[in-house]
Amino acid sequence: MKSQFEFKQPNVMYKLRRGTGVIISNATMTDEKAIEFLQNDPNRIKYFRKYPENWQELIGLEVAEQVEAPSEPEVKEEAVKTAVSEPKSTAKGCKSCKKTAANKAKSKTTKQ
Repeated sequence: MKSQFEFKQPNVMYKLRRGTGVIISNATMTDEKAIEFLQNDPNRIKYFRKYPENWQELIGLEVAEQVEAPSEPEVKEEAVKTAVSEPKSTAKGCKSCKKTAANKAKSKTTKQ
């Protein structure tokens, strides 16, 4: 019997529970393993591409505890405005820039 659950990433493996050596993947997926995986943390539903509509009921979540199943992320396009400022002609450089400029000026005067 094929499982009602399937991870989004086909070759990923997750530990069923911390501290155990039991792993779960699409290759080893059973409904029982998926339910146990979700009982440990219902927010893990985000890792699944396919799951039954009543998954919360299957893992024993009460109505008050129910987690909203993830939906596909919405892509919102927003215009981004960037302000371009003119370079300041009287901008003061940092100390290291001033030293470099002073050293260049000094080397020009010594060469002449």
